[in-house]
Amino acid sequence: MTPIPSCSIVIPTQNRPKLLPIAVASALAAAPPDGEVLIVDDNSAPAAAANLSDITDPRLRIILNPGAPGVARARNLGLRNARADVVFFLDDDDRMHPHYCAHLLGDILPRHAVDYGHAAYALIKDGARLRRVTRGRTDGVIAKGASFRQQACGFGMGFWIRKSTYLAVGPIDETLDTNEDTEYLLRLQAAGKRAWFSRRVAVDVCLHSGGTDQGHLTERTSDLRRARGFAHILTRHHDFLATQPAMRRFMRKRIIKKAVRARFPEMAETTIRQEALALERLRLRAYFIVHCARAGASWTRLWRRVMART
Repeated sequence: MTPIPSCSIVIPTQNRPKLLPIAVASALAAAPPDGEVLIVDDNSAPAAAANLSDITDPRLRIILNPGAPGVARARNLGLRNARADVVFFLDDDDRMHPHYCAHLLGDILPRHAVDYGHAAYALIKDGARLRRVTRGRTDGVIAKGASFRQQACGFGMGFWIRKSTYLAVGPIDETLDTNEDTEYLLRLQAAGKRAWFSRRVAVDVCLHSGGTDQGHLTERTSDLRRARGFAHILTRHHDFLATQPAMRRFMRKRIIKKAVRARFPEMAETTIRQEALALERLRLRAYFIVHCARAGASWTRLWRRVMART
């Protein structure tokens, strides 16, 4: 009988022939001797296995996404096929720090009843560290009353989850092509799941501009698509967000910011008008005015329209 691994590191990948081997090497260095690294090939051409043929480590497994490509579907496939209960995510263009899995498995999980978590990360560009990102978070269980900015994370930011928690909450939404991590985080919070934040840097998030491999997914996603993604999440989780004013404000501000960048003021106007609380509308108006000003003097007429209509 095959023993159950202590953890699984899931790496969804698509067309990253140069960066993928670097990410895999970092995951294997971080995985304990009884862990596994699971690559989900999301319709790569050439196949991801061809770029990993030099790696003979028995902890490495590669599976293929047999359906339509999509990062949410690839992550779901990886989670369903992970053999461990503790599952880490790593993007195929980033690098995991060697201490992260051992720190969580040895120091945190034996002493704390938590369901998922994330960590500090380092932004890397051209091989140099730009900064360490913690967003003011402290090490430990994330309080339910913490700001959404402190609770929020992307799947590429040292995110991990117990498979049992994933099975209870349900799969990542495969209909979303952006912001699927934000939507999933809201579901975890609505279900009352407990999160842990580690101030130690867990991953190097690498900023790059393409070349042979594709650029970063967030950088390739238009502002309008991201604004629409946040708007969809706001509608879908209306009842839960009605009890979470700070989270609701965060969502509306993200929509406004992206809509201004996309030169689509109508969406910003609608977002402000949908807020029922007068004080919140004033805050959103001020936020809109600031971003219009940053976008250029020609945008000053936009906030006048908002002031007149909201």
